[in-house]
Amino acid sequence: MNTRGCLKSFDLQKFKDDIENLFEKGSGYFPYFDHDLKDPVFNKLFIDLNDCDILIIEGLYIFLKEVNILKYMDLKIFLTIDIDTSVKLVAERNFKAGISNSIEESYIKTINSDKKNAEFIIKEIEETSIEYLYYFKYAL
Repeated sequence: MNTRGCLKSFDLQKFKDDIENLFEKGSGYFPYFDHDLKDPVFNKLFIDLNDCDILIIEGLYIFLKEVNILKYMDLKIFLTIDIDTSVKLVAERNFKAGISNSIEESYIKTINSDKKNAEFIIKEIEETSIEYLYYFKYAL
């Protein structure tokens, strides 16, 4: 699937609703990405805000304007890395996880999907909402 993980394969409205419900009701269920299954498992994680000293919400799309959940966050940090390094790391991770049958296939899938997702995010994020932007340098 060349669009795996892209915005159109992600239920943005459900994610937004789940976050809003969490903060309105104080608890909720969330998906978990199972690397053995190579897919998300829905309603896998139960979060109760009364049990949380710190809640970290992470994901590719949380800084997009249309998600509009940043109002629930006290601190907003965006971690980034150069695209070429990201492609290498994701391709290797996906190959080791068995998502691709060869490292070459993994690079092709990563370039055709994950790289496009990263470029989209970098272009579309709501930068004015970011309090800390960390750019990691990673030695290859």
